[in-house]
Amino acid sequence: MRIRARYFVIFSAMTVLCGVVLAYGTLSQPQTTSQISNNSSANKEIVNLYNELITVQQKAVEHEKYLIELGQGDLIELAQAEAIASEARIQLAQFRDNKKAVIEELQNLIQKVTEIRNSLKRDADIGMRTQSWTFVVDPIILEAKIRLAKLRYGTPELTQSQDYKSELRLRLEAAQRINDIRVRNEALANIANTAADLGETEVVKDSLRQINDLRLRNQTVGTCALNLAKAGKTQDAIALAGTINDLQFKNKILLRIATPGEE
Repeated sequence: MRIRARYFVIFSAMTVLCGVVLAYGTLSQPQTTSQISNNSSANKEIVNLYNELITVQQKAVEHEKYLIELGQGDLIELAQAEAIASEARIQLAQFRDNKKAVIEELQNLIQKVTEIRNSLKRDADIGMRTQSWTFVVDPIILEAKIRLAKLRYGTPELTQSQDYKSELRLRLEAAQRINDIRVRNEALANIANTAADLGETEVVKDSLRQINDLRLRNQTVGTCALNLAKAGKTQDAIALAGTINDLQFKNKILLRIATPGEE
């Protein structure tokens, strides 16, 4: 029953997401409302679709909380659900060109996931779980803090000054030691995405080459390629996108690199 409910929530979210993409074009390169102000009906439709997406994702959060109350849920999956729901709200705020709302949402996400992290740490301290959860939950907090710093200070150089490269290398070393293959793959994907956001190409490649889930690897490569391009590493982004073995998906990523802001 739990698996069926989760798949239903995921399917519902993907259905809404497809509607947003069809009406809007792309989530990762949102236009501002001023760019489509000449079409108020389209603007309204897009906002409605985003709100529907947020509702579906929030249901996933509430469902996981309910399962936790029954003793069947997992705090790691709650953290991931919170991150996905938060991203939907951030996308809507970006579409509305509302920087303040994006900052507030990132702050809320950091607070929520930090609280979950504290609960997980208490469980680990008394031997109820291993430390592998840190490689899934910590990157969520770190990525949110990076995005928040960029928004607050308007320059990626500031985040680079905090030696995130060394931190990422340490996290990569820790992830390599995880015995659970699924958890290790997820941790490696999170590290790769964070590294791409910072323009750290070598860390991206070192993380990706160790992911043995082909579908997850292709998805992560696509995301990392786009983020590297945004970070000014266009040549690295093109080379990375070329390693995707799904021809249709590879062409889509290369097109988005070639025409940022368009679909």
